[in-house]
Amino acid sequence: MARIIPIGEPANEAERMVLRHLREHGPDTWTVVSNFELSYGPGRQVFEVDLAILTDHACYIADTKGTLGRIEVRGGRWYPEGRTPFASPVRKVRSHARVTAGLLGRSRAATAALGSVWCEGLVILPYPSAVLYDPAGLDERNTVHLSELVSFLREHRPPDNRPLKSVSDLHDDLARVFQAETRPPSGPRRFGNYEVVETLHEADPSEPFEEGEDPARRVSVYRVRLADQPQSGTHILQVHAVDPLLSESARSTAHARIGNPVQALNKLPSCPNIVPCTTSFPLEDGDGYAVVLKDVHADALRIKLDAKGQGALGADAKRRVVDGVLSALAVAHAHRVVHRHLTPDTVLVGRNGVAMLTGFDYAHPGPPRPRELTLGMEAFQYQPAAYLAPECHDRPGVFSPATDLYAAGVLFHELYTGELPVREAGGILLDALDDADRIDPDLKAVIRALLSDDPAARPPAREAIGRLSLVDSGRARARARALPERDEEREPFDWDNPHSYDNLPEGFRLTEKFRVRARLGHGQFGVVYRVFNTLDDTDEVLKIITRDRESVEERLKDEYRILRKIPPHPNLVRLIDAEWLPRGRFPYLRMEYAEGRDLQRVLGRDRTLGPADVRKLLEDCLAGLAHLHAESVFHCDIKPSNLLWTADGARILDFNAAVSADSTLTPVLGSPRYLAPEATGLKRPSREELADLDLFALGVSAYEALTGGYPWEGRQTPQRGAEPADPRGLPGLGDLDPDFTAVLRRAIAPRRFQRYRDAEEFQGELTAVREVRIVPRARTAPPRPAAAGDTAGTNPFVSHLQTLYSQSNRTNAGTRGLDPAAFPLYVDTALDTALRPHVLEGRHRLVVITGNAGDGKTAFLERLAEEARRRSADFGEPRPNGEDFTLDGRSFHTNHDGSQDEGGTDNDTVLDAFLAPYRGTDPTAWPDDQTRLIAVNEGRLVDFVTRHEDRYPLLAATVREGLSTGRDAHGVTVVNLNARDVLADPGGGKQPIMHRMVAAMTDGRHWAACGSCRLAPRCYALHNARTFSHPTAGAQITARLATLYRMAHLRGRLHITLRDLRSALAYTLTSGRDCAQIHALHGRQASGEPEASQELLDSLYFTSWTGTHTGEDRADERDRLLAQLRDLDVATVPDPQLDRRLDYTGPAAGHSLVSFDQRGDLDERLLTESFRALPRTHLADRAQISAHRAYLAAARRRFYFESLDGTRWTRLLPYQAADRFLHLLSTGRPGPEELTRVIEAVNRGEDMPRTPGREGRDLALQVRAVPGGTVRSHRLFPADSFTIAVARPPASPYVETSPRELVVHHHPGDERAHRARLTVRLDLYELLDRLHRGHQPGVADRQGQNLALAVFKNALAATSYQEVLLNAPGSPPYRLSRLPDGALRLAPAGQAPAGPGAAQDTEGAR
Repeated sequence: MARIIPIGEPANEAERMVLRHLREHGPDTWTVVSNFELSYGPGRQVFEVDLAILTDHACYIADTKGTLGRIEVRGGRWYPEGRTPFASPVRKVRSHARVTAGLLGRSRAATAALGSVWCEGLVILPYPSAVLYDPAGLDERNTVHLSELVSFLREHRPPDNRPLKSVSDLHDDLARVFQAETRPPSGPRRFGNYEVVETLHEADPSEPFEEGEDPARRVSVYRVRLADQPQSGTHILQVHAVDPLLSESARSTAHARIGNPVQALNKLPSCPNIVPCTTSFPLEDGDGYAVVLKDVHADALRIKLDAKGQGALGADAKRRVVDGVLSALAVAHAHRVVHRHLTPDTVLVGRNGVAMLTGFDYAHPGPPRPRELTLGMEAFQYQPAAYLAPECHDRPGVFSPATDLYAAGVLFHELYTGELPVREAGGILLDALDDADRIDPDLKAVIRALLSDDPAARPPAREAIGRLSLVDSGRARARARALPERDEEREPFDWDNPHSYDNLPEGFRLTEKFRVRARLGHGQFGVVYRVFNTLDDTDEVLKIITRDRESVEERLKDEYRILRKIPPHPNLVRLIDAEWLPRGRFPYLRMEYAEGRDLQRVLGRDRTLGPADVRKLLEDCLAGLAHLHAESVFHCDIKPSNLLWTADGARILDFNAAVSADSTLTPVLGSPRYLAPEATGLKRPSREELADLDLFALGVSAYEALTGGYPWEGRQTPQRGAEPADPRGLPGLGDLDPDFTAVLRRAIAPRRFQRYRDAEEFQGELTAVREVRIVPRARTAPPRPAAAGDTAGTNPFVSHLQTLYSQSNRTNAGTRGLDPAAFPLYVDTALDTALRPHVLEGRHRLVVITGNAGDGKTAFLERLAEEARRRSADFGEPRPNGEDFTLDGRSFHTNHDGSQDEGGTDNDTVLDAFLAPYRGTDPTAWPDDQTRLIAVNEGRLVDFVTRHEDRYPLLAATVREGLSTGRDAHGVTVVNLNARDVLADPGGGKQPIMHRMVAAMTDGRHWAACGSCRLAPRCYALHNARTFSHPTAGAQITARLATLYRMAHLRGRLHITLRDLRSALAYTLTSGRDCAQIHALHGRQASGEPEASQELLDSLYFTSWTGTHTGEDRADERDRLLAQLRDLDVATVPDPQLDRRLDYTGPAAGHSLVSFDQRGDLDERLLTESFRALPRTHLADRAQISAHRAYLAAARRRFYFESLDGTRWTRLLPYQAADRFLHLLSTGRPGPEELTRVIEAVNRGEDMPRTPGREGRDLALQVRAVPGGTVRSHRLFPADSFTIAVARPPASPYVETSPRELVVHHHPGDERAHRARLTVRLDLYELLDRLHRGHQPGVADRQGQNLALAVFKNALAATSYQEVLLNAPGSPPYRLSRLPDGALRLAPAGQAPAGPGAAQDTEGAR
């Protein structure tokens, strides 16, 4: 625990997070001085410093940035995702470190040794979601995530690697200097009525400004809020300050210079496309101005231009940028404001796609002023050259509205083409608009007009808007309003056709307010969409009424009246209002959006609900129907697709068939599948008949949810007069409680008088049912011999599980040999089901079984001998390391471990004696009347046959072939258990090894002894066992645990043996304790020991699978598999929406979790106790913070395993590309599109720009950058020289295998050339998938999985290449190709590569 010396108080939660982390995880030898003000010298500005971290070898001056999401570093700025860019904090903190070093050397409180202390600046990112992308590497070496802070500081050294002396003995002296020479902050910093929340960048006006430096560094930027209205939201406050030590004339000039942007902003009216200026005011000391802007949630357009995949701008979004920029310029120019610095950095794109202009730091607010008083020259100096109009080069510093319009044209060109227009020698401008995709010719003409060399030919912004409004082929708003006849070519969407609404794409604009998110469903009256309300920033549901038998308008009015008269109810979807689409003639109903899935989707893929969940479904739906019927409203279309399963309970939706008791419309009596038999002839049903329709349909829906089938087998509609099938006759439902079964069957009885009269009667009978399953009587355990110290309330099986755990603190004897006869946990593998019969039939002469310790080799040989005894084999004298027996005239000899010495005989001699019959090159000389079986380490086997190949030439070749292919030869079979996959599907209706092992360990017979224990209702081990063995929900829990085990396997870092599997599963069930220890733990909890409750919570299966040891360092876990699983902890995957629910509403996630009847509520009680004990203050101590994290992690893990939603749980998987990877492995045929994805991902990691032609499809490797160079070059390797395939393990009928990796091969044209090979396992595939989707590799990627590509790239670089792609800023890319005759050809990248006969045509280009 690091020592904390606070000088001031932390300003925000981010700073508190860092302090807590250092206090809890920093070494005891470190000291942290926090929150002080540092002066740069007399008359200089005072800066706030968050931390001075004194480590063993250095002093780090640290700044905390509480930025969320992706942060891109470009030049001297940071571009945080969705927020305003600001100057990089790294340079400033480096400056703080230099000042600190000088302070330590000259302070009166210092000793001479302090002057040599190495001081370094550091920026800390405390939030896990923060990802720094720094392609130039400018800031990354001084930026660190909080989770990596301690390890970073331990290992960090100066760039020159000079030796450092220990400063541990100087910490007290250093602390005294900070306490003497600094001062605490005087409270939250204020500017006028605004209080600083976060310092984004702090400038020193007296600091000399270096040539070429980003001018934004001269402006201090803060995130602020109104001091008297702290809940009113945040603003961005810019401080434009003047050095107070300047001469009077210089200060006057500086005041006039910074006054320009302030005057410009004050002149501008409110405009949605200009970041609004809330206010501006002079600083209190009179040395500058403060400008307050709205803190918009937006990204700089520069980031959007560089984004790919999901983050890239679509055609509609690009057009909105054009509209927004032109609208902003039109307003600015109308008020005589010239922006003078229009670039992608000064345009922000909001979450709703609206473009907003900002960056008025060089703006010109009126008539030209004398040159020395304007920012014109600075604007000319710092504006990128490509954005300067031609006239600016002739008259530097002179700007006008026309120069803004030229810059807008350049911006639009880059927006649509991805590159800047190029000006050739002679001043001719070349654009790439003709090569751009999906750009309208009229828009193209406007952009070219804006790029005109003649300022007078550039259309003013308002005129350009007018042109685009008239010719907008994408949306045609103005034409649609102006023309009475609709132009089909201009307006392809037919608003009057009801079928046009059937499949609207995501993002479709239904109205100015609503954008389509996704289609939720459709029916006989219309279609339902989830939409985004752009005014409220919320999701809602629109049901568009497009067709009806009687009248669209009457149907809308009737349904609207019905829904409006129903008071709100938690089990009904709420209506908001109704309206007509502004175009077309169709009405819609607007309803709340509830997160969830309809029951039909929940039941997809042959899934059913457990009886307890069906009971919940009935209770909620009956409550909703009772409420409806009390209001004289009847749904008339109850079915699974109209029952929404949400975290807050089941809800009834889709009232398009609903009727009220006094309705004059002909009722539509629901779907025939759910319609009572006698209802088909009803024309005007009575209230009682309508109520019966709803209850009957609910009963059928519940029956289907429980059984997965229809109550009347072989039919699609209810059979008149036929009783529904008893669900207890179906597999897995034989233990349904008779009372519950009776309630369900009465609801769907064949005659109406047999069914429930109303919802209240149905509810009453359901409430009277106590259990949905028959409660089994406590079974008496089978008699067993009494053991010493045996006591009541113990189960010897739990003690046996303790011995299976490899790191058991008592004994792990169970990890070796066979299980006791009382607890048979051995799971048959392909060795038992396939190899054993073949061996005993005499099919093989020699069987070699290789693998790791714990693969079950010895157990197989022992069980083979047992089977031989059952068949009355004759056994010889027992050997310490094997057996000899004769069966049916054939002799068998086994060696249980051929890798070890035997007594005084060395291993080489042992192997030579055992394998002696298989010497030579003639297999016919090998014995045919005996079979030898040996278990041996693969490396030892290969070493032996290689060293003795002169005596075993044929056997050596056969062994190598068997290891690589799995094929038999000459009666020899090699079984390589290193290829075994315990999660592979063995086929034939059998489950994988892991699933069968879980079933064996949780078999109720092993746990029967727990039934009489007083602790049984609250024993976590029994709770875990009942979870996995639950007849309906247990399979889900096992499958989701298997998913995590599968990921551990696919990472390729561990071969999972049977021993590993047994050890990890045993720990998952018992946490390594026996019954006595479990009783002791519960006793500690009963006595009020707080740590005991947390230990119990961590012992529940949803946490114990990670190998968590409460109160201990989890890194100490040495079990091989548990250590790998810990890296896959689902509790570490960000899911803010779930965290908010768990953090603020509690662990009971409503109906989002599957129900477990007869398991007990131990998990819910422990989680609820933890939730209630959470601190609701920021002043929590270390123990409270730890408990809070533990609660949230446990609740999230439980949600992963027990979430009822079939897809929601996958969001917590640590590998988001796992599904796609598994699909590729299972199909075995990754197509060309997958190879293209891999190549594109590699190219993105190489910073390959988008290029026309095939260059974008070829694989590119960047040539090492030259310092100061402007040309980037990439070596090109044709895409058709690569192949991708699934790497398959050796195929053997005796080993369960499945593929686990992809392989990319390079096939160069020169057959003699070196071939490169890339093996893609799960970790690397995840990175490639992220790169392909537009992720830019950050620091962690370049230091981690990106290194896995290094070997492939190095091997590829060693091959010959024929083409290089050259790129320079502002120029089109060029291809440099080597021709067949050795000459070089340089040509634009878009041209086809030169062929064999091209030499004559390219003479002039050589």
